[in-house]
Amino acid sequence: MDPKQYDRGMKTRRKVLGDEWVDRAEKGKNAFNAEFQDLITRYAWDEIWNRPGLGHKVRRMLVITTMVALGRWE
Repeated sequence: MDPKQYDRGMKTRRKVLGDEWVDRAEKGKNAFNAEFQDLITRYAWDEIWNRPGLGHKVRRMLVITTMVALGRWE
């Protein structure tokens, strides 16, 4: 695991979801899901959210429109 990639991902994750949400998820880490949480932080929150081309504001709008189109409010 690249620590810089994890740190960038965690920074983005906190910026988008908020500290309370991320802290709750981090507290819920266990032997079963810890590896998955690390993967999501590195891949989704760093590689995808921080890649060039679209800013965070546009990415947020895309997430919201996808949720609305799928009817996934939760």
